[in-house]
Amino acid sequence: MSATAKPVTSLEQPSAWMRGEILKVDHFAIRVPDVERAAAWYCSVLGLQNAARANGRTYLTAPLSGKITVALSQGGTGLEHVSLLVRDDQALANIRRKLSAAGMSPKDSVGDARPGAEAALRIQLPIGSDIELMVDPIADKPQGGARQPQLGAFNIVASHVQLRTPDVAGLAEFFQKVGFRMTDFAKPPGGGDLFAAFVRANEFHHQFALFSGRAGLHHIALEIDEVDFLKIGDHFARLGVTAEYGPGRHKPARSIFIYVRDPFGNRIEITSPMEMVGHEQPPSQLTDPFSFLVNMWGPQPPDSWMKDWT
Repeated sequence: MSATAKPVTSLEQPSAWMRGEILKVDHFAIRVPDVERAAAWYCSVLGLQNAARANGRTYLTAPLSGKITVALSQGGTGLEHVSLLVRDDQALANIRRKLSAAGMSPKDSVGDARPGAEAALRIQLPIGSDIELMVDPIADKPQGGARQPQLGAFNIVASHVQLRTPDVAGLAEFFQKVGFRMTDFAKPPGGGDLFAAFVRANEFHHQFALFSGRAGLHHIALEIDEVDFLKIGDHFARLGVTAEYGPGRHKPARSIFIYVRDPFGNRIEITSPMEMVGHEQPPSQLTDPFSFLVNMWGPQPPDSWMKDWT
């Protein structure tokens, strides 16, 4: 890269790089006990904006793009579903055929999808929540309903999810059947089954991180530019929002992170853009100590981060 070349991040995803049928994470649907209270928190703390109420969910948009990033669903905590943007109708049909051939039963879900979806199907993850595969021809264009953002608004986009599962290898195989590729994996120092795997559908390091443990959602990750990362930290400080963990830098994906919890315990990672690995890169084993993998800068996570999730 020349000295004047502009680094490319996952905030800018040229379509030529997105060679798979699944382009990226579109949005997350999160369960909360009180949607109104949660929406107020996500808007004031993360800068999202109320966009629509449909299908029993409140949809929140990123302030600059106007794109739906988070949906809030009434009842409990944890992950309702992750919605993935698929290239087009033909790609969705190809995925449906592959899933059916693998003995899975995807269900049409366009009637329960976010506003703007033209086609969608869902399939249940082995750990209970769903993934949605969705077609929206204008998803990468600015949405006309976006409000004029205030000065200093953060450009937040959906990045990735960390799921916990008793069977990392089995869940990784499930994602490979859907159309994901494994980027990295890790085994205990003495050998044995996988305790971590990172899978991707495009050129960026991962969209799903799979770790061993009780089945559930460890966190959703929202991406902002590295410059804005410092600004959102100051924003948290002004509001009196205490980070659960961070800032630090993960070894996988080389991303900077800070973790906060919403009022009901759902964990949100604010992350910088992750590294690109290339669509064709084969899987590699992570051999560094766990302490270095989780934070190259040193400080280790609290017990809540290690043992508690929704």
